[in-house]
Amino acid sequence: MFRRAAGIVAALRRRTAATLRSRARRGEGHCGHRCRRLWGYPLSTVCSSGITLDLTCTKVTTAVYRAPLSHLRTGEVMVRPDLVVIAGQAWSKAHRDEIESAVHKNLAAAGLAAVPTLIQIGVSPDPALLRRLAALDLRFSSRSAEISSDARSALNNLIQELRRTDSPIMVIGHADATGRASKNDAISQKRADAVQELLVKAGIRSARITALGEGDRMPIADNTTPEGRAANRRVVIELVATGDR
Repeated sequence: MFRRAAGIVAALRRRTAATLRSRARRGEGHCGHRCRRLWGYPLSTVCSSGITLDLTCTKVTTAVYRAPLSHLRTGEVMVRPDLVVIAGQAWSKAHRDEIESAVHKNLAAAGLAAVPTLIQIGVSPDPALLRRLAALDLRFSSRSAEISSDARSALNNLIQELRRTDSPIMVIGHADATGRASKNDAISQKRADAVQELLVKAGIRSARITALGEGDRMPIADNTTPEGRAANRRVVIELVATGDR
C-alpha cells in the first residue's frame, strides 16, 4: 500500500512539474515575486504583487499541515486542491491514527470534507531501537532458563522504549548443542518464556509478544568450545514492522 501511494505521489509530482514547465513557456503562473509553492500550488492567497492566488488550495494545505505530520518517521505529503496524498511510516499505530483523524477533521472544519484523500501510513520501529535490540546480550547458564542480573538490567534499560512502540515483539530462545534435541527445544522455549514474562510484568501487553524456542538449530558460534556454547545459549528480541491497517 505504501508503494502504491508513493507511486501516486511521484506520478503527480512529474505531472505537476510538466504543467509548470508548460505554463512557464506560455508565460503563465509566474508573478516575478517569491510566492511559496507546494507541488505547483501557492501556499498563500495573495502574493507580494497583489495577485490573488488559489484560495481552495490554501485552505486544503492549511488543513493538512495543521495535522501532526511530525509523527511521520519517513514519507511524502502531496497537497492539491482536488487531492491529498500522505504516504510513509509512523512510529506507532496511535500516531498513524492521529494523523489521519486530524487531516479529516481539519478538512471538514474548513468545509472541504469532499476533497479526496489517500492516506497510506505503515508502522515501523525506530532504527536506533532495532540496533540496541540487536546488540542486546541475553545469555543463560547451561540447562538454565533463569535470567541473570546483567541480562535483567540490560532488558530494563529498553523497557521504556519497547512500551512506546506498537510493533509486535518476537522473543526467540536458543540453546547450545549439548544433550538431546528435544531437551534443547524445551530449554530454549523456557528461556523465551522467561523473557516474555519479564516484559509483561514491566507493562508490555502479552498480546504483542510471541515467545518461540528454536532449540540448537540456529547457532551463532562454534558448539565445540565453551565460549561458543555460552554464546549460543541466548535469547534474541526482534520487532516486526507492520504495514497493514
